[in-house]
Amino acid sequence: MILYELLPQERERWFFRISDEMPTTEIDAGYLPAIESLRLGNAPYTLVIKYDDGVEMVTDMTGIIHKRQALAVLHDQDEFSRVRVINNGDGVAWDAGPDFSADALRHLAEGEGMGSF
Repeated sequence: MILYELLPQERERWFFRISDEMPTTEIDAGYLPAIESLRLGNAPYTLVIKYDDGVEMVTDMTGIIHKRQALAVLHDQDEFSRVRVINNGDGVAWDAGPDFSADALRHLAEGEGMGSF
């Protein structure tokens, strides 16, 4: 049973459904940043991300990796270095399983935190 699902259709059009029984509903998500390029930063647990709007930001993931038990696998720098871009720039993921959306990473880089992520 699907509890919540975002279904990308086009860069600025997203669809969601709450359960298998409900119809799909379109929502206007506005601009959603996509990752154009990704590399490891100079400091531990940092990513240098260039977005499709030309903005390049350093995202320091130290705090969230050490606060969230689900991200403990990324304490290992070798594992952290295995990060890759997924879904045509919609986010990043690691072989060990964790993933983050491009939008969440941008909020983290801007100092807005991760909220309930």
